[in-house]
Formats: sequence, C-alpha cells, structure tokens
Amino acid sequence: MSDRPEVEKSSSPIRAWLVRGVGLVLFLVILTRVDYRGAFHLIRQANPLTLLAAFLLILPMVALKTLRWRRLQHVARIDSGTFESSFLAYLTGMYAGLVTPGRVGEFLRVKYLTDAGAPLGPAMSTVLWDRLIDVGGLFFMGLLALAPLAGEFGNLYRGLLILLVLLTLGTPVVLRGGGGIGSRARAALAALAERAGAPGRRAREVGSALGDTLAGMGPSTWLSLLALTLAGWLVYYLQAWLLARTLGIGLGLFPLVVSVTAAAVAAFLPVSISGLGTRDAAMVILFKRFGSPGEQAVALSTLVFLILIANALLGLWASHRLERLTGSGNRNPN
Repeated sequence: MSDRPEVEKSSSPIRAWLVRGVGLVLFLVILTRVDYRGAFHLIRQANPLTLLAAFLLILPMVALKTLRWRRLQHVARIDSGTFESSFLAYLTGMYAGLVTPGRVGEFLRVKYLTDAGAPLGPAMSTVLWDRLIDVGGLFFMGLLALAPLAGEFGNLYRGLLILLVLLTLGTPVVLRGGGGIGSRARAALAALAERAGAPGRRAREVGSALGDTLAGMGPSTWLSLLALTLAGWLVYYLQAWLLARTLGIGLGLFPLVVSVTAAAVAAFLPVSISGLGTRDAAMVILFKRFGSPGEQAVALSTLVFLILIANALLGLWASHRLERLTGSGNRNPN
C-alpha cells in the first residue's frame, strides 16, 4: 500500500505520453488516406532559399512576442533587463513549450524572471497574461476564420464570438475587484487559498499579482498589446504563404488563412507532440473543403512541423546562450 502513490506518480508521465500518442496515430491514419508519396515529392521540390526565409521569420515573430512580454513586465514593475536576454528567454520557453502538452513549458520564463530577482507573483502574472493573450487570440482568430464556413452553425459561431468578447470585457471587472461581484469573488478565492495552505497562499499571491498587473494596463497598454499580437499573426501568415508557394499550392489567401488558423487551433490540443496529427487532420479537411488535394495539406503541415523542430533546436541553443549570458552578470537583478 505504501508504494502505491509512488507507482501512480511514476505512471503519470507514461499516461501523458500515451495521450499525446493519439496525434501520432492520427498522423499515421492520415498517411493511409492520402497520396503520401505525392506529399513527399512536393516537399522535395521545395526551394531551399524559400524554406530558409520561412524559417527565419521566427526571429521577427519572437521579437514581437518579446516586446509584448516586456511591456507586461513594465506594467508589473519588473526590471526587464536587456532585450537580448528577454528574447533568449522567450525562445527557451518556446523550446520547452513545444515538447509539453498545451505548451505549459513556456512557464519556464517565470524561472528566468525569479532568478533575476523578480517576486514570484508578478513574474508569473506576466507569463500568464502573455499566454492568455496568445491563447485568446488563437481561438478568436480561429472563430473568425471559420465563421464563413459555419453554414447552419452560424448562430453558434456568432454566439461564441459574443461570449468571448463578453469574457474579455468582464474579466477585468472581476479581477480588479470593482463592484460587489469582484469583491465577493476575491473574498471567496482568498478563503479557498487559506484552506489550501502554502500552495494556496502562493496561488493567492499570483492571483493578486494578476489583478495588479491588469489594473496597470491602461488603454495605451492594451492597444500596444493588441498591435503586437496582430503583427505576430501577420508574420505567421506570411510564413505560411511562403511555404504554400514553394510547394506549388494554389490556394487563395483567404482559404490559406482559414486552413492554417484552424490547424494552429488543432495543434494546441494536448493530444499530440507539437500538433503532429491534429494539425494535419485540420489541414486535410479544410484543403479538401476548398478543393485542394490532401497531399498538399500533408506537405504543408509537414513543413510546418519541420520548422517547429528547427525552432526547437534554435530554442535549445538559446537556452545555453541565456545561461552563459545571465551567468556572466550581464543580467541586472532587482
């Protein structure tokens, strides 16, 4: 009986990897339903210079995300240090996120901030808000992209969009503690935190920091966060367009944007390794909906996956570079 918790603990990672294996099985099933030889032929014909240009677009994409994260750090009154160190920390977080379900590995950035002297609460709040903006933007863009294809489900899509907007507008009211609803919510959360002991108190610290960071976000801050997020999406669509063109995919801009956005949402599901399988399934379904063969979808999705692998290697290099940079005293702690 005494060994049971330890056995359950050791089996938990195994279960997690089994769940993520769903995407791999789905990918193998897809390969049996499409002309995979044709897909790999398209990949072999891709222009290496175009592939390199598409890969290098990760740098401006991460730079935009880093600027957004530093903006949140400024609001949370955290010393952002140099842009280079923040950029490397973001790349490192992306590398960790690619190999974890739901990209939870990106919270490695919290350690970078706390090691530099930032309190846990504010440090966690900047990464949480950054992830919330990313995830919210992802699903909002997904709903927008798929709305024209909703057909008889158009009312459902419009309802989801309205709900998302209401949640976006209502969350600040609750977290800032404005009015009776906000006060009661904060009191209830505080009571729960006290019952949970030390973990609960840490959670309360993070929750309080989330509210404080939100309270410091004025209209100009929200505008800059929105602009940086949209700019990042534009770079992402440019990357997809380059990959599609080098594969000879003749989809128009709208069908391509719809397909890659839906694929990005599917890749977020925590049942695959970096979206392998789920991304392909979404892309195949939508390509066929727009009259393009499945092998083109598999070819494009495979290139996206390969670029993610290259990004992971870049993130691995960034983690070593960041370790040397912060270890040399170039990072100024609070």
